[in-house]
Amino acid sequence: MGFEPIDERLEGFLRDILSRVDDCTGTADDIDFHALEYRALDELGFFADKTEYLDGTASVKPTYAAMTYFERKEEHERAPQPKKDFGTKVASMAGAFTGAAVKQFAD
Repeated sequence: MGFEPIDERLEGFLRDILSRVDDCTGTADDIDFHALEYRALDELGFFADKTEYLDGTASVKPTYAAMTYFERKEEHERAPQPKKDFGTKVASMAGAFTGAAVKQFAD
């Protein structure tokens, strides 16, 4: 399973949540569950558990993926980017050759 980066706004909201995580309980409290970023992170599966309160705040327990998101992002950014595969290069060269041949015969 590859790494998929999330939107910068979601990253900021996630960073705030992770900074609030209690080391003993593994939960972050007083999170605004009305925020669009909260809902998006929830839909993406970044919360293992959540409790939403009447005052508009939530207590969330981030998943392992959420807790390690920024480490995985760093690793992904440091990894060498894959080069074009051989088939793509051949198709590109063949297209250029065919285009040149057609142009020559058309003249």
